[in-house]
Amino acid sequence: MSRGRVVLVLVLLGAGAFGLSLLTWVGAEAVTTLGPQPVRVSGAGAAPVVPSAALVVVVAGLAVGLSGPVVRILAPAAAALAAVVALIAGIVLIADPDPAARSAAGEVGGVREITGAAELTVWPWVVVVLLASTVLVALVLPFRAGTWAPAAARYERAAVRAEGAGAAGTRTNGAAAGQATSRADWDALSRGLDPSVTDDEHGGQDEPGERGAGRDASGQER
Repeated sequence: MSRGRVVLVLVLLGAGAFGLSLLTWVGAEAVTTLGPQPVRVSGAGAAPVVPSAALVVVVAGLAVGLSGPVVRILAPAAAALAAVVALIAGIVLIADPDPAARSAAGEVGGVREITGAAELTVWPWVVVVLLASTVLVALVLPFRAGTWAPAAARYERAAVRAEGAGAAGTRTNGAAAGQATSRADWDALSRGLDPSVTDDEHGGQDEPGERGAGRDASGQER
């Protein structure tokens, strides 16, 4: 599995657990002076450790994508530990949701009593599956991370390729300039000029045709 996919999986697992912890997990009827009142408890209220652990998983996933070999081992370990703690809290809640319902009932009616048993929604089960998957991914990750190239190495390879392209362009420009100089030398030779002489020095010399025309003219004058 590539680095990008691992980062995406961890971030999605953590974000999913965090988002689902904001939904209702437990429902019950609280005993109040006005009669039974419905109470609803979110995952964050029933198991406060779950959203905190989910954020740790998200941060660990991002760290895996931007870090070196040491952090690539520590970050999954932190994600696995956080997921295990949250997983235990979720299992405890599923096994006995009444304490969370009674706590919410006490806030509503002042008496920590509910009528009947508390009811669970489907979301605690979904979060438990997400957390278990997070633990598995985090445990396998250190064994797969050894085959990844360091993040900095990718930028170094890109820089080397850019330098190679620049050097090739310089060589191409130099070759083109050399060809232009050769053509200029041949043109000078065809006109009877010395290509090693500069343009300023050529200014004081007449081309062979011009010198011959001058002699002919002077001969006619004489």
